[in-house]
Amino acid sequence: MTWAGIGEPGGKASLMYRDAQGRPIAGRQTTTATIEIAGVKFREQWLLSSVSQPLFCVGKLMRNNGWDIVHDGDKVPHLTSPDGAVRVPLFYKNYSLHARGFIRGLFEQPDTTELSVRALDVTGPWLELSGEFQEVAPLVYARRDNTDCFLDCGVALAHLGVRYRTTVRQDSLGWNVVEFNQDVTLLEQPEAEFQPRRIHQTITIGSDGLPALPEECAGDVVDQDEVLAGIDE
Repeated sequence: MTWAGIGEPGGKASLMYRDAQGRPIAGRQTTTATIEIAGVKFREQWLLSSVSQPLFCVGKLMRNNGWDIVHDGDKVPHLTSPDGAVRVPLFYKNYSLHARGFIRGLFEQPDTTELSVRALDVTGPWLELSGEFQEVAPLVYARRDNTDCFLDCGVALAHLGVRYRTTVRQDSLGWNVVEFNQDVTLLEQPEAEFQPRRIHQTITIGSDGLPALPEECAGDVVDQDEVLAGIDE
């Protein structure tokens, strides 16, 4: 799998780009794809070029979102989130900062009409939620809407420190998780329209970190599968 094969075609680039040394980067076509760094996801538009590795500009994160390059005691630079919870080790190569990672893609099966991330049986109190955020677990808030776009929980719950969003949506195949623990402060369009655009019954869950489960559902360790199992129940 190559980087050029990841994401969705984004058309022709409208700007000229240069690398860290100031050299022009050849390429006019773009793609829209998500890069995940230490559990934090960034959806960006990428320029397709002949470079061997993806170039991720962190200037926007540092200028608008409070991220920084911080050196530890051994002088190793780390891309660090504002709260210090995410620290990605970096190394120098060709006068640029590099991080190690891997390529991963999700592909639709030929016999299905929609790509399913995780199918759920949503019942009980989840279907009784209203169009206002309600606390369903300590520092975890949820609401249910009929909408054609994502909901920005970071605005409505900003005073509670909520910035992470999980979106569960009902479509022709049932309930599916279309987004898990996304940091909405890193999105250029937190209320982006669903593609293709249509109205879905949607449950939006906001939290200040990895959502915890209600006591009757939680185990010793909380991970993605446990959270989704809590919704199943």
